Amino acid sequence: MEPAVAICRIRITVASHNVKSLEKICADLLRGTKEKNLIMKGLVKRPTKTLRVTARKGSQTWDPFQMRFYKGPLICTVLMRLVSR
Repeated sequence: MEPAVAICRIRITVASHNVKSLEKICADLLRGTKEKNLIMKGLVKRPTKTLRVTARKGSQTWDPFQMRFYKGPLICTVLMRLVSR
């Protein structure tokens, strides 16, 4: 009979207001996990959160501003003995 192997799932949530930097970080993490022969699911994109602020520019003029946040989790499956490293 084989001993039971404990498996740990690590979830890393990455967030940014720039999509290219978010994808670059995910690509770097995926490359690092492949070098160590770990199982990793790529970026699972979530809906974009848009923050809007309307500022008063003059007496009857308004200036709309918005910032978008992109978010998503990376899920890594690792053996428990590798987590302590």
